[in-house]
Amino acid sequence: MSIEPWPEIRSLHKDQISDSIQLIQKLYHSHLSKPKINSPVVLLEAAEKSKEVVPLSLLLGQASYEAAIKLEGQYQAALDALEFMQSLEEKLSGKTLSLSIQTIRAWRKTNKQPKKLSKLLIQKYNQLSIFYESHRNYQKAYDLNEEIIKLTRKEQLPLSDFSLRQKKLSGFARSQKRLDGILKKIKSKPDDPLLNRQAFLIYVIEFEAFDLAVEHARKSEPESIIKFINLCKKPVTKITNKELFDLARWYEGLAILTELQFKNKALSQALRYYKAFINRSSRQDLKRGEALLRIGKVEELLGKPKVFRRLKGHVGKVRKFSFSSNGKYLGTADSNNLVLVWDHKQGELVRTFGSIKGKIRSLSFDYSGKLLAIDKGDFGTEVYDVKSGAKVFSRRGVKAEYNAVLSSNGKYVVTGGHYRMRLWNVNTNKQIRVHEESGYKVALSSQKKIYACGGWWSSIRVYSIPTGKKLYQLEGHNNHIYGLDLTNDGKYLASSGGSEAFVWKLSNKEIIHKFKVSKTIDSLTLSENVKRIALNTRGGGYVFDVSSGSKIYSLDHQAGELSLSPKGKFIAHGDGIEVLILELNDTYE
Repeated sequence: MSIEPWPEIRSLHKDQISDSIQLIQKLYHSHLSKPKINSPVVLLEAAEKSKEVVPLSLLLGQASYEAAIKLEGQYQAALDALEFMQSLEEKLSGKTLSLSIQTIRAWRKTNKQPKKLSKLLIQKYNQLSIFYESHRNYQKAYDLNEEIIKLTRKEQLPLSDFSLRQKKLSGFARSQKRLDGILKKIKSKPDDPLLNRQAFLIYVIEFEAFDLAVEHARKSEPESIIKFINLCKKPVTKITNKELFDLARWYEGLAILTELQFKNKALSQALRYYKAFINRSSRQDLKRGEALLRIGKVEELLGKPKVFRRLKGHVGKVRKFSFSSNGKYLGTADSNNLVLVWDHKQGELVRTFGSIKGKIRSLSFDYSGKLLAIDKGDFGTEVYDVKSGAKVFSRRGVKAEYNAVLSSNGKYVVTGGHYRMRLWNVNTNKQIRVHEESGYKVALSSQKKIYACGGWWSSIRVYSIPTGKKLYQLEGHNNHIYGLDLTNDGKYLASSGGSEAFVWKLSNKEIIHKFKVSKTIDSLTLSENVKRIALNTRGGGYVFDVSSGSKIYSLDHQAGELSLSPKGKFIAHGDGIEVLILELNDTYE
């Protein structure tokens, strides 16, 4: 392996030959014949004795690297030397990591543990990608992360965090490409106000690179704008109340100027400053009322849902909700065990199921909404024909089994509990098979012919409906599985463990999105188009935009669970004995 000194080393050799450098060179060459390299420590001692003002970390790193490579494949020693050099000179980490990657690649060719070395190579790729991201070279960071994803897939290693990061880097890389194109045009038209405004907006809103934004703002904006840019650099605690309010109004104004791609980011910043102002202002502050009105306006622009319909008919507090997969029907259950089926778009009551014994744990429809499964915990599960009200399936209650899901084709019911999971045939009213394992939460896709369970283990098990064979196991949670939902096509699965929720792409077993809340997530709903996810916790409910990760809606815990319609356009939850249906803003459609 040929070793080319860095340009900085060449210049040192040529222009700054000194006793200290010669001493270091002599010391590291004397270590070439030793089986283990310890030159970094020795070289550092020599460097400390020297009074020469030179970038010794460069020389030390190059010397140690050469020594290790020449020791017939002592790649680990080379890596140790490079790590040592990186700790001395942090700003050179990009070069150091590049050399580390070269070393590991060479090592992998001769080593019998490629998987172990792949993990090491992934680690270095990731460090270098983060280095490039910190220096706003998003395209290089994106390309390196892409290499990580290819390598992890090849070696069948966990991919989740890298896949999530790639989505963020992809957005930054697109913005960087757009910005580079604008900056190229500015070179030929340096005083063009429109081009400078575009650059200024991207620097401020997307990258928060305020120092770089100033140069372009001077050529496109009033002088007063510079004041706002300088304010953005300060922490909120260092900004006065008046400045907080002015900053919020300024960001709200930027949202009007900028493209849709950056609009929500500008609005989110405006909301942040408005809320900071409210938290610090007194009730006597004249601008407090205006700020509250502006918060409402900004939240509406960000997609705060509006009331679509209120449904009245329950006599107890409404707690459980389920939409049919075709989006036509909504099933609701209250604390008095009254179950109602609605055509929620028309506001019409379709069917009433009263005298249900036991505590209602869950509701689920088949795709068309013709059949409704009511799980009653220890009192069993029943499936009803919605049109006639007739019972078409019933299973006796079993202790510690209290979760059931009806398949979209209406042929199967899967039930789960603390100690076992069962698959049932609805037409014959007979058990098909039983799995003696925790199935605290279950999910099913008849289209893909799979069903899944999660329980006291932190893993999720996926089985074949025809054979009962375990197809694969999903690992990633660090807690019991309390929430599970499969899309009808069986391509995506949502799960929750503790206060974290994941969205999985099942074709490659990857986590493509993560969500973190403050309380344990008890249940969840994933929209069929995978655009939105609803999380129910012991502290309230939340709806998130899956792609951006932004919170669309939050719900007080007193209102019970909330549920999403299949396309994620409607949210249903309780408001006392009424059912409240909210329609989401088109910003998120």
